[in-house]
Amino acid sequence: MLLELKKFEQQIQFEVLLVKTPKLSSNIVEQKLKDKAIALSQKYKTESIDAVANIFADILSLSNRIQESGARIQN
Repeated sequence: MLLELKKFEQQIQFEVLLVKTPKLSSNIVEQKLKDKAIALSQKYKTESIDAVANIFADILSLSNRIQESGARIQN
């Protein structure tokens, strides 16, 4: 996340140097970085939740397969 945030900051500075955007005050740059940090934080939080949910789904699936195998063996 920090690497992405740093790249975003460098992109802003590069665009200012290329005169693609008007000169930005340090307050505006800081606000843009805060906004980007919040967006990245939400993105990684969602990815983490999805990863944990996938692990639990895999465990439940494995448990069901083990139970099905055990039922076949008993029959």
